[in-house]
Amino acid sequence: MHSRFVGAVILATLVAACGGGDDEGAEHASGGAGGGGSGGGGEAATLDCAWLAGDNCWKDTAMTTSACGPSHGEVGIFDAERTSCSFAAGTKVEFDATVPGNAVEVESWAFRVLHPSDALCADVGASATELVIETDRGTFSSARTGEALTITCPDGTQFRAPDWRDLQRCGGAAALPGFVAGEANGISFTWNGSTVPLWICE
Repeated sequence: MHSRFVGAVILATLVAACGGGDDEGAEHASGGAGGGGSGGGGEAATLDCAWLAGDNCWKDTAMTTSACGPSHGEVGIFDAERTSCSFAAGTKVEFDATVPGNAVEVESWAFRVLHPSDALCADVGASATELVIETDRGTFSSARTGEALTITCPDGTQFRAPDWRDLQRCGGAAALPGFVAGEANGISFTWNGSTVPLWICE
């Protein structure tokens, strides 16, 4: 995936439309998926509150990336160019573009989380209309076309909501696949629905 998402931004547009975000960070929302959807080429199953509340491939993907990423609470150090962040245990986050000092200024996130062996943990791209996460389990994606939101699971099953705004009643933006970029203790990146950042760098 590498440079595919440079210059793009995923969840900011959705939050901006709802008036979300604050001076501590920016919350973003896209889409997610789980079992019971359509396979490749078939009509997508319904994406609704019941799907979001249950076990689904968005939650599974988020947990997979968190499990193979930096240790919870560990803070990484940016290199001089702020394009890489290294952790004491050997995990590394590599960014496709320089990370500014203010997370709110980031219009897109494109990064790879690497194991100490340099093996890929997760390749992440996020834009205003699309979220793509690649792990060893496959590729998860959430894409918004107009008002419609489509989620594709690593196994190819799809779920769709004709209007993503209807899903706000399921628990707001935090119920949807997405992230919060914050600045409380350095720059942090946290999946929606999680209380633990995927990574923190300073």
